[in-house]
Amino acid sequence: MDIEEYLHTSGKYKELSDSLRLKLQNTGWRDDIYSLASQELSTSEDPSIEGDTVKKVQQKALESIPEDIKKALMQEVQALIDEIVEKA
Repeated sequence: MDIEEYLHTSGKYKELSDSLRLKLQNTGWRDDIYSLASQELSTSEDPSIEGDTVKKVQQKALESIPEDIKKALMQEVQALIDEIVEKA
């Protein structure tokens, strides 16, 4: 069983995803990104999903994730990988 398969079948992927979503929501990150997206779409010459607007918002969103949240997520992922390796 590979890591991705284990994460999905064990429910760990959903746990990580839900945890990350909640942390980002609690910091106001999601609201900031919604505001950024609205602003970009209202000022964009090409507000379609295929345009540069989405790429720009995605890049800014990734760059603005708080470092402590990134670090905590990486630690959780590393712990899961260690767990998988121990079971193998």
